[in-house]
Amino acid sequence: MNISIDDIIWLLNHATSYAISKHCGLSTQAVDKYKHGTADIMNMRLKHGLAMTKFAKELKQNNN
Repeated sequence: MNISIDDIIWLLNHATSYAISKHCGLSTQAVDKYKHGTADIMNMRLKHGLAMTKFAKELKQNNN
């Protein structure tokens, strides 16, 4: 599995903080920091990047 910054950005723009938190194991506060640009996506933990990429791909697939 690869981490996709584009997929993570898409996810942050198309899913609620609660949904991302629930499916990816991050706190809603951490997700909000990524959404608002307070925290840099490039510095997120590897396991969170993998989980968010996977969740984004699942949502994109379900929407098609």
